[in-house]
Order: sequence, then structure tokens, then C-alpha cells
Amino acid sequence: MAPIVHVLGLAGIFLPAVYSGSAVELATRFDADFVMEGLRQNKLTHLYGAPPMISMLVDRARQEGAALDVGKLRELFSGGALVDRELCDRVEQTFGMKLSIGYAATECTPIAASSPALPANPGAVGLPFPGMDVRVVGPDGTPLPTGETGEIQCNGPNIMLGYYRDPEATALAIDDAGWLSMGDLGFFDDDGQIHLVGRLKDLITRSGFNVYPAEIEGVLNSYPDVLQSAVVGRVVPGNEEVIAFVEAISGAEINVAELAAYAAEMLAPYKKPAHIEVLSKLPVGATGKLLKTELREIADRLDLA
Repeated sequence: MAPIVHVLGLAGIFLPAVYSGSAVELATRFDADFVMEGLRQNKLTHLYGAPPMISMLVDRARQEGAALDVGKLRELFSGGALVDRELCDRVEQTFGMKLSIGYAATECTPIAASSPALPANPGAVGLPFPGMDVRVVGPDGTPLPTGETGEIQCNGPNIMLGYYRDPEATALAIDDAGWLSMGDLGFFDDDGQIHLVGRLKDLITRSGFNVYPAEIEGVLNSYPDVLQSAVVGRVVPGNEEVIAFVEAISGAEINVAELAAYAAEMLAPYKKPAHIEVLSKLPVGATGKLLKTELREIADRLDLA
């Protein structure tokens, strides 16, 4: 399901399939109905995709009801963006298998992953792969202890040489010791597994507090009528507001007031969305990731007076 121009589609699906002599089912663009038809025809064994793709498959599968037959499917794998525990639970309830999770980037791949045989701790993406050095650092570049959130950095033989013909960008990304700054925020648990909490550029500063969109999205996604959500910041005089966008599961209608009350019960006051906007479809790019840049533009145009 992941495009071959993306590292997940190329290194995770296409090249291993060619190497092992397997078949790859190609489609012009991701289409949940096309994938479900492949399952019904008992053709598919492995499906890899970004979280929004997996969410759409769960939605389609639930419409199939108890008659859903996954056929030869042995693994559902998601990466390319944060995967919340709610999606993991929905996959297990719907498909009867655990959702595998991977952590990688085109500049450095792979980094860590879980599998059905070696599942990650709840909320984690797993242990770093052998040969990978991974650390979490503070704003000044100092490594942080277990449990503290900071930017993830990686070092190892799979680090890129640099950005093509862009030494300035390369110098900003890789330090003199070879550590690549991922732009991801996360922490290590006591077992050494990596937990991701969001992108550094997506961090919202609300009334002096750090707000991680993934935490709010996880709460919103746990609401029965919500298929998926995305949270962005909107700058206002002297502060930044939390704006949430949600998409309903097929056949459902979201009551915004009830959803807001539901979220308020589980979030600190400064994390509560100032506004929840329901969209018929959240914008998704060619790689299957949610387009938060578009959502920020929509948030800036909202008239909340």
C-alpha cells in the first residue's frame, strides 16, 4: 500500500518481494476497496502502510462484519507516522492479529520495529535494530536519561551520507560525530524500547506548557464515532491554541459537544482543543500520511470569534 517512491514501499515491500521471488500487487493509488478485494480473493499475505491507510482498512473491514475473512494475511504493518494504541486495539479486534509497528526515515532506515512474534511494549515502536545507536537529547544536545522526552538522534552504518548537493542542510541534520537529528520527539522506557510522542515541528506551546498532538489524537481516536484525527497549533496573540480535526467512521455522525466533553474528561485543561472541526475526509498525501500543513492552513482560516 505504501508508494514505491517512499522508503517503506521501496525498502519494506518492493525490494524484499523481488529478492524473495514474491509477487507485488500494484495500484495507481491507495484504495481501501481494492485492498479488501485482494483479501477476499485470498491473494495478500503482507500489508504495509501509514496509519491513515490502516484506519481506512479497519473501517472497511468493520463494514464486512463477522463475515470478514483475512485469507492468507499474515502481517499488518504500519509506519511513517505515529501509531496510537487505539489503532492497535482496533486492528486486533477487527483482523484478529496484532499490528506491527516500525520506526524509520528515508535518511536513516531502519531504526526500530516490532513484530507479531516480538511485540513492542504498549505505546512503543520496539527496540533499536542491532548496529544502531539511538539516543534522546535535550535542546542543548545533552543525552537525557530514561523516561525523559527529547529529540531522537541516530548513528550507525545506515545513516545517509547527506542531502544531495545541499551541504548546508546536511550540516544541520548530521553533527561532526555522525549523529543524525530525526526531528522526532520521544523517550526510552525501562526496557530500552523507543516511544514516539510527536514531531518537533508539531509541538504546541500552550500557556507555557508543551502539548504533544499525538496524546490528544489518541484520546479523540478512542471515541467510538471517530475514524481518525489530527491536532495542530494555531498562533493567537500571546499564545497558541489547540485545534483538532476529526473524521467519522462510515455511517456515523460526530456530536462535537459530546466529543469535546469526552476529551475534557481525559485531558488536562491546557491540552483541551479550543475547537474541534469535523471534516468528511482528512487530507492525505501520496505516501498515506496526514497533511498537517493543509490542516494548519484551514485552522488559520477558521472564524472562531
